Amino acid sequence: MDCLGDCACADAIPAKSSAGDIDRFGSAGDGIYLTHCLVHLLTIENDTYCVLAARAAQASDDYHQHCQYQPERERGQGMMEQIRVVLVDDHRVVRQGLRTYLESFPDLTVVGEASSGEETLRHIELWLPDVVVMDLLMPGGMDGVETIRQVRRLTPHTQIIALTSYTDNERVIAVLRAGAIGYVRKDAAPDVLLAAVRAAAHGQSLLDPSVAGAVLQELSRGEGPEVALSEREQEVLRQLALGHTNREIAETMMVSPETVKTHVGNILAKLHLAHRTQAVIYALKRGIISLDDIDL
Repeated sequence: MDCLGDCACADAIPAKSSAGDIDRFGSAGDGIYLTHCLVHLLTIENDTYCVLAARAAQASDDYHQHCQYQPERERGQGMMEQIRVVLVDDHRVVRQGLRTYLESFPDLTVVGEASSGEETLRHIELWLPDVVVMDLLMPGGMDGVETIRQVRRLTPHTQIIALTSYTDNERVIAVLRAGAIGYVRKDAAPDVLLAAVRAAAHGQSLLDPSVAGAVLQELSRGEGPEVALSEREQEVLRQLALGHTNREIAETMMVSPETVKTHVGNILAKLHLAHRTQAVIYALKRGIISLDDIDL
């Protein structure tokens, strides 16, 4: 299932990805790609979504070629840090297919599989994955939404991608509120899932454009009670929502990156948010930033 073959947008894809394109999918640029994703999420068409996935695939091809022609000694020094992935789906054939595909890339390794939410929770603290790819409908007494919530509680560093055939608004919002950072349809091109996994591993979000309506609806909902953020926290939130990395925020505010990281953690805790994706949505919803403020 080749995105380039099926999408009318194939001609729009540059012959070679730029360094910026590769960075958005393969490096830890904390907030830059996140904000780009959310802005595109509100306006993007499916063809553009395919362009993003194709660029991720191009970045992967560039990496393979880079490794192929490196001397063995240099190759070991330049290898990507491996992303630890867990697969949760009640169909073994689905898990096997996902494992085979993801492990064909040298920066990904599958460290565990589970067929239910209960099985996931029994092993998650042993696996300690960077990313969990999870179906939402599984047997047993625990559904995907509750499993996401419990995984985030047990291993807060783990990011979760919902891989499902459902895109109804209620389910999408429940998944995001539970703490998922990504939402990918099962009929998406494999490159889309690959891009989502790599993005999630760096705390960045890739959402299927078919869920844009749900996010827009969430943005338009009535506001809850005000939460008191300090002036410094408000400025960090604004910079974060504009897509700046922790290091860039630190330079602007003349503090250390560790201080910025602490502020971000406090902001998420005070606002009862699971990750930076929700913080950006909060900033847009509250008028802290507007789409016009963001330089694409």
